[in-house]
Amino acid sequence: MHNTELYLLSDEELVWEQTACLERLYDYNQTRPGEMEKRTAMLKEMFASNSVSLPRLDTHGVCPTSRRQ
Repeated sequence: MHNTELYLLSDEELVWEQTACLERLYDYNQTRPGEMEKRTAMLKEMFASNSVSLPRLDTHGVCPTSRRQ
């Protein structure tokens, strides 16, 4: 929904789209920390329609920029 239309909860297509996104998010949240390839692939799929740049993770799945000094 990237236009000027109103967000109507009664719109069945919008509800279906939102439910599908919630299902994918749930699947991602249920992956194990060691499944980095699967997690990365899922993130790329979920954010493919956006121009979001994913952070690079080290081999332990930690974002280097999020480490505390």
